[in-house]
Amino acid sequence: AHEGPGGLRVGQSEADALRRLGSQAKVELHPYTGPEGHYLVLHADGARDGLIAETDGKTVQSWRIGRWDEVQWIEGCS
Repeated sequence: AHEGPGGLRVGQSEADALRRLGSQAKVELHPYTGPEGHYLVLHADGARDGLIAETDGKTVQSWRIGRWDEVQWIEGCS
């Protein structure tokens, strides 16, 4: 299985993912599945790269990392 920073994994609990991402991570409402679903966002102000993990409010469903402009695309890049 693919692992993200700090051992972030699909299927792990949202609480565990937040613990692994650290104090800089922000929880935001998922644009489609909120308020239950969340985005766990790791992006320092002005940083070129960032990470968004998508959850259903309980577990990580997917995550993406890379250049911040592209990472924010809801439909992903294809």
